[in-house]
Amino acid sequence: MFKSKQLLSVLIWVAVSWLPGCGSNEEPDDSVQAATVPLVQGQPYEYWMFVGAADAEVFRQLGAKVKELALVGLAGESVITIFDCSKQRIVGTATVPYGPAKVRKRNPVFGASYLAIKKFFAQDPADRSSVSLRITEIPMCIEKNRRTELPLRIVLVGDAVYRNPDNPTFDMVEDRYPDVGLIGHPQSPWKTKPFSTDTELALIPVREDWGSNPTHQVRVQEFYQSWFRELNGQLARLTTDVNLACSFKEPFLPDPKRTESPLPVMREATTPVIIAIPTKRPEPKKVDVIPAVASFQRKGSMAYQFEMAGASIEQLKDLSVTIVLVVDGSGSQASNLASIGNVFNRIVSEVPGLVQSLRLGVRVRRTAPDVALEMTDVLPSSPAGDVANQSVRSFFRDVTADGGDEPFVSMLRDGIKTFQRTSRADRELLIFMTDVVTADDSLTVEVAKSEIDQWLAERSSRRFLAVHTGAEGEHRKALRELTRPFRAKLVDGTSKVLDQFIELCRIGLPGAPTVAASPSIEHRQVATEQSTQMPLSP
Repeated sequence: MFKSKQLLSVLIWVAVSWLPGCGSNEEPDDSVQAATVPLVQGQPYEYWMFVGAADAEVFRQLGAKVKELALVGLAGESVITIFDCSKQRIVGTATVPYGPAKVRKRNPVFGASYLAIKKFFAQDPADRSSVSLRITEIPMCIEKNRRTELPLRIVLVGDAVYRNPDNPTFDMVEDRYPDVGLIGHPQSPWKTKPFSTDTELALIPVREDWGSNPTHQVRVQEFYQSWFRELNGQLARLTTDVNLACSFKEPFLPDPKRTESPLPVMREATTPVIIAIPTKRPEPKKVDVIPAVASFQRKGSMAYQFEMAGASIEQLKDLSVTIVLVVDGSGSQASNLASIGNVFNRIVSEVPGLVQSLRLGVRVRRTAPDVALEMTDVLPSSPAGDVANQSVRSFFRDVTADGGDEPFVSMLRDGIKTFQRTSRADRELLIFMTDVVTADDSLTVEVAKSEIDQWLAERSSRRFLAVHTGAEGEHRKALRELTRPFRAKLVDGTSKVLDQFIELCRIGLPGAPTVAASPSIEHRQVATEQSTQMPLSP
C-alpha cells in the first residue's frame, strides 16, 4: 500500500511538472535569455501590436521581440494581443503567467493561447507592402476588444502616412499637410474618444513614404502626437528600430507645442467636408511675434545667450555637462580646426562658471598619428582655474591638420567609446565635425544611423551635433541622415555651434521649451530689441 502511494505521488509530479511542457512541438524554444530586463519590474500591461505593412526581416524581428516579451519582458498578468491588419482580425491573445521563462513555457493555458501568435510570425509574410494600417480605426478596435483595465502599450507597424482612396479629403499629402483642426470634427476620421487608462504608443513606419519635403515628416509626426494626446495617450517612440519601438523604457519624443489651428473653425454639416485651396489667392502678410525675454547678463556673453534661449541661470548651476568632440583632421580641415578651437576656447572660458561641472575630451583623426585630449575637468575662471585649463587651450592652439579624409563611422565609434569610459552627466554631448563623409569598409551610413539611435536611446541626457564644414551635396545629405528631432542636430560651419550647444543643453530643463520649432537665440535677441516698436497688422 505504501509503495502504491509513492508511485501515485511520482506520477502526479511528472504530470504537473513535466508533461505540460512537452504537449506540443510548437511551444517557445529556449533561445530567449533570462537576462532580458522587464519593461517595468512588477507592473503588468495590456500590450497590443497592430501589424500592417512589413517586409520579411521586420516580420522576423517582430516575432522575436514578441517572444521575448511573452517569456521574460512582461510582468505576470500582462496581456499580449496581436492584430493582423491584412485580414482585419485578432491573431491571438495570451495572458502572461507569473514566473521565469521555463515556468511560463510549461503553463498549458499560456502555451495554447501563445501558439496562434507564434504561428502567425512563423509564416511567410509574402507581400505586405500594400497592407493598410487603418490607423483611424485602431482606438475603437482596442476599446471594443480589450480584456483588462491595465495600462496600455500599443505598437503600430505600417505606413505612417494616412491615405483613404474612398475619401481623400483628409489624406496626408505634401501640398496639404494634416492639420490639428481636423481632430474631433464630426466628419473627420480622427475621433477623440479617449482611452480609459494610461496609454503609450510607438509607431514603426516600415515603409518610409514620407515624401521629399522634410517639413511634411515633421507635420505628420506632430499631428500624431496631438491626436494621441487627445486620446489620453502619448506617442513615446517613432522609429524604424523594432527593439527601440517595443521597449517603452522612457518617453522618446517630447510633446509638440500647442498651437492654434490655421484653419477656420469647422461647423457640423450634413454634407461631406471638402477642403479646397483657391488657385489665385494672395499670400497673407505674416508677422512673427516672439515674446521678449529679459536678461540682466552682459549682452553677448554665454550667460546672456542661455537666458535669451529660455534657460534659467539657477537651473544651469545644478547641471553637469560632458562634451566629446571628434574631428576629421584631414588636410582640408586646417581653417576649420582653428575655428572650432575658437568656439571651444569660449566654452572653456564661460561655461564652467555657469554649470555644476564641465568635462571635455577631444579626438582628432588624421593620417599622421591621431591626437587626443583625454577627458579633462574644466574649472571656472580664476588664477588656479586658468592654469589648470591651459592644457585645453594649448591643445586647440597646437593641433594641426594632415593627410586624407578619415572614415566617419570609425570616428563616430571613437566618440561613443569615449563616453563608455567616463561617468554619467546631466548633459552628454557628442559633437562630430567633418567636411567629407567617407564610408568605411562594410560600414555604411545605415550602420552609423543605427549606432547613433541606440546611443541616444540608452540615456535621455544624451545629445548629438553634426558639424558639416564642406559644400552642399551627398556628404551633407549623409550627415542629415544621422539627425533626429530634438536631440540630434546638424549645422553648416562652426558659426552656429554655440547656438546649438545652448539649445541642446536647455532641452529637458524644467519649464524649458522642448520642440524644434521654438524660436532661435538670434530671433529672440531681435525680438527683445524691437518688441517695443514692432508694428502689428490689424
